[in-house]
Amino acid sequence: MSLFLGGVGSSPDQVQMARGVKTDQRIAVHESGVIQELGQSAMAVRMYSGGQVIFAPSAVDSWSDAREAIRVLLTGTSPDTMFPIIVGNQVLSMLNTGFETFMKARLIELEREGWAGDFAALVAEFIPARWREQEVLKVREAAEKAGRTPTWEFAESRRIDFGDYEQARRSYKAAYGLRFGVDVGLPNTDLDRLRRYIRYRHRIVHISPILGFLNMPEFAQGESPVPGGAAETQRAVELFDRFVAALAEATIRIRLPP
Repeated sequence: MSLFLGGVGSSPDQVQMARGVKTDQRIAVHESGVIQELGQSAMAVRMYSGGQVIFAPSAVDSWSDAREAIRVLLTGTSPDTMFPIIVGNQVLSMLNTGFETFMKARLIELEREGWAGDFAALVAEFIPARWREQEVLKVREAAEKAGRTPTWEFAESRRIDFGDYEQARRSYKAAYGLRFGVDVGLPNTDLDRLRRYIRYRHRIVHISPILGFLNMPEFAQGESPVPGGAAETQRAVELFDRFVAALAEATIRIRLPP
């Protein structure tokens, strides 16, 4: 690559020229305009201030990070400690996929088992008042065509994001009066950790698959670091297992007569 610098109308002898060569050195630009030189092996480098990103990889570098994560997974090898981190991050993503699938499927199962959910409460929880009447008509028409109950159709229609902890919690409370913080029987510390793991998955998917620390924005504000890898992944698997088992039991217990 060659760079030429000169004024408008400059003669050839007034033009400055520089010739560059390809390098593996990586650079990035700080929000303030400062150019930061990174090491050749640097990946997914981010800087935070007050919990906000002020320095992040370029678009091309983000893609390179994703490609490197794919290579590590396909080959099962990495030159450093990256392999267990990438595997752990992908397990977190799969746990969240399983959580989303379970939450939706269990709500529909309850409906199919004959325990009619409170459709009106569900609609009121998720549809703004100005759109509610027309949305109810759409759901009822679709339910009739599909041979489903309105609550079943509402759950199938993607109006609820069951992969979002708060939306999942609100859906069960509205439809069946089931309260995660009371009826599921897990301590609030476990439920808070579950929220965090779901948040970490969002970062893995939307920021980088090779995040070494899962809570960097919180870490930058004084929290203890949460490193990715086998130990944290195992804790996440055990917690999701406990939550799924506890919720399944709660949906049975709450139906039994007192």
